[in-house]
Amino acid sequence: DLRDGRLIGSGRIPLFIATPAMRDHLMQYDFFTEAEVSQVVSCFKPRQVKRKALLVQKGEVSRHVFFISQGCIRLYLVDYRMKEHTILFGTEGYWMGDLQAFINDTVASYNYQALEDTEVMAIHRSSWDKLMSEVPGFVHYVSVLFRNALIVQQQRIVEYFTLSAEQRYDNLIRNRKELINRVPQKYLASYIGITPEFLSQIRSKSTHN
Repeated sequence: DLRDGRLIGSGRIPLFIATPAMRDHLMQYDFFTEAEVSQVVSCFKPRQVKRKALLVQKGEVSRHVFFISQGCIRLYLVDYRMKEHTILFGTEGYWMGDLQAFINDTVASYNYQALEDTEVMAIHRSSWDKLMSEVPGFVHYVSVLFRNALIVQQQRIVEYFTLSAEQRYDNLIRNRKELINRVPQKYLASYIGITPEFLSQIRSKSTHN
């Protein structure tokens, strides 16, 4: 029942039917039975997040992780100079959450901001632990999820230190093209590690080439 979903941020946004999207996502993996998928989905609750609102704020105790059903979430942190650094973008089918805070029951180190009106499916740590103990398919799924997340993290570190800004932008276009028209340029620039002005120059050269 979507009436139980939590609305984050001011104003009203449409309610999205999140459960079928998540069910379809999980059914792509052949190590789930239909009964297991139903059990997993039943442990999640929908939350609607207004554009620009924070799903999770640094310093909050974070006992949930989130599956994005619709919308776009930006993961970022703020340094000692109060400069924002964008770490990751999550869109439909992505998971978001402060893993260290979630597992250790500590405060979040990052901010999670909706860049669009967004719906996520949230699961509490206690429900997560229950699924890990009762649903073999979920254990397999989580191992794949964490493995892929680690690979992406390592690739991002390598790219940041070994590639030029132009190459990092090309990789973004190649791997996450959907972000170009959904994410403000200043956040794309922050993700690549350059100024918005320099990104404009790169995009201009790319267009002319």
